[in-house]
Amino acid sequence: MNIRDLKYIVVLAETGNMSKAADICAVTQPTLSVQLKKLEDFLDITLFHRGDKGDKRITPTKTGYDIIASARKILAEAENIKSVADRARDPFKGDFRIGAFPTLAPYFFPKILPYLQEALPDLKFFLFEDKTARLIDSLLAGKIDAAFLALPTEVSELTEIPLFTDPFRLAVYEGHPLYEKEAVTDEDVRELQLLLLEEGHCLRDQALEYCALAGGSENTEYRAGGFETLREMIRLKNGVTLAPEIASNDPKPGVRYLPFKANAPERIIGLCFRKANIPNILAERLTESVKSLESL
Repeated sequence: MNIRDLKYIVVLAETGNMSKAADICAVTQPTLSVQLKKLEDFLDITLFHRGDKGDKRITPTKTGYDIIASARKILAEAENIKSVADRARDPFKGDFRIGAFPTLAPYFFPKILPYLQEALPDLKFFLFEDKTARLIDSLLAGKIDAAFLALPTEVSELTEIPLFTDPFRLAVYEGHPLYEKEAVTDEDVRELQLLLLEEGHCLRDQALEYCALAGGSENTEYRAGGFETLREMIRLKNGVTLAPEIASNDPKPGVRYLPFKANAPERIIGLCFRKANIPNILAERLTESVKSLESL
């Protein structure tokens, strides 16, 4: 059993057709059939159901599905090994997996990706969106190479490079008593109950930290799983919230984002990675690319 055989069964499962799979794998159909039979003999199980005469469809058996799932993981790891080796020879080539948390990724990735591709044309970028804790776990496990996170992470194994400050604004609905104000103060927030995201979102923790300082509180009747849901709740006049400026640059009708007159709450966004994951010279180039953005 080898990597080539695993690729054969994965492609065969995806196409469900021996002829199509042989074309994709650049082998003859008899060669593919022989290799499949050898693998089944080696494992002493049947991986695929063959159709009756005239029916060319091929479908995995129950055990076949499980083995093919494992084969996909092995092929992915094999590709990752190649990518690591390629980057060791040239840090500016190969695959690069980079993450960001949900209240940053949809607003930041579309802006930064063209700059990254221009600055690092030989890197193939794969983008991941997940909650901060899971991104950190993925960094430490080597599943992703870097992540844009709110600083500090307080994880000693990670290198953190501050990139930019993202201030918060108060998001209010049309008709709210504060809607017509040009800017707000801590005093304005003191009597408010803010709609917040569910547990696990760093934006929730940041908002609660500000509430503790300013005297505001959480509206406990509802918690949103995502920021877009939260914005829609506000648009429908169900409450107010703190919104990062980078998200407020994507306005929605019926919602206004009010800046703070002074001492605006904010978060610092940085590039985080394990030193073993990427060379310093690549980290520097990534940092330069982000900082070359005219605006965020």
